[in-house]
Amino acid sequence: MVLNKIEGITLKQFLDNCVIYDGELFGEFESKFSFCWDNTITITDEGKKKFKNILNSDIQFINGNIKLMNKHISEREYNLFLSAVAGYVNVNDYNKWFSEHRKEVLI
Repeated sequence: MVLNKIEGITLKQFLDNCVIYDGELFGEFESKFSFCWDNTITITDEGKKKFKNILNSDIQFINGNIKLMNKHISEREYNLFLSAVAGYVNVNDYNKWFSEHRKEVLI
C-alpha cells in the first residue's frame, strides 16, 4: 500500500483498516511522536469519546508519516492520546480506552 496516495480518510478509518503501522503522528504541535499501531488493538466506545477530535481528524500522509489536519486538536489531547496508545497511562484508563486481542494467523 502506498500511504502517500491515500486521501480523504480520518485517522479512525485508517486505524480500523490498518494491519500494522510504524511512523510518526503529528499535527500543528511542538511535540512530535513516533506512533505504532497494529490490528490487535481496538479503541473502545469510551476511547472513541475521549479521543474523538483526534480519531475524527482527516489525515494526510507525508513521507509515510501521518499528519492530523484538524487544527482544533490541543497539544494536551495529542500528548494524552499518544501516551495512552503507548501504554504510558494508568492501567485502568488504558483498559477503559483500548482493548487488545490476538488474531490467529494461519500459515
